[in-house]
Amino acid sequence: SLSETMMKKSAELIGENFVDDSAEINDGYPVFKWQTAQAEPEFIPGDANGDGEVTLRDVAAVRKFIMGEKEIDEKAADLNGDGEVNLRDVRIIRKIILGESVA
Repeated sequence: SLSETMMKKSAELIGENFVDDSAEINDGYPVFKWQTAQAEPEFIPGDANGDGEVTLRDVAAVRKFIMGEKEIDEKAADLNGDGEVNLRDVRIIRKIILGESVA
């Protein structure tokens, strides 16, 4: 229907998911439900090898990357945000593992 199309378009514009539950009727009108989109994080900061954890395996992966021996998730490994993956980032990964402040 026209109002359903308008609701879907509005949802797209504001970044929410439209749930079509028009089977539910209230006073003769369909009830439209909304749910906020839950975006999954693209990566875990420090999880250079992409296994879902920040561990010493990530330290080893970054070291191998620096030596040109391994591909990694560079976005997850560039922890200081300088656009490069280097030993400064390895130090930050170690701090994350040890639970130290990285600020």
